Amino acid sequence: MHGAAWQRCKVHFFRNILAHGPQSRKLEMAAALTAIFAQVSPEAAHRVVAEVRERCAGSLTKAPEILDAGIDDALTFLQFPLEHHRKIASNNPIERLNEEIRRRTRSIGIFPSPESALRLITMILVEQSEDWMTERRSMTPESLELVLQS
Repeated sequence: MHGAAWQRCKVHFFRNILAHGPQSRKLEMAAALTAIFAQVSPEAAHRVVAEVRERCAGSLTKAPEILDAGIDDALTFLQFPLEHHRKIASNNPIERLNEEIRRRTRSIGIFPSPESALRLITMILVEQSEDWMTERRSMTPESLELVLQS
């Protein structure tokens, strides 16, 4: 997918970083990460990252390494229009779709053929696509045009 942007889910990124910090500093670390992701431009976010790195210098070792290694992938959403940030900063919609596929296929149990499983999954995807396009439109055609122009 040449030219496609890679977006790391901020929720999973938070979890990865917090897993490598002491329990006594988890709230402080979570607040710092939230401040990073509250920024509206890559430059502002990287300034906050530098401040966080300074505060953690010496006292934490693994968490700042994980932050440095993944921050660019986690902040990819900042390259898109502001109105898209809330929708693309997390992979929750994709994870919810995968959960729905799992739920519906588990209720069937054993499929008579691979084609029948494919038909069910295809219908789930069609339903979700229609839902995204009509009821819960996350991105307007105008805002998508801004992405294509940049």
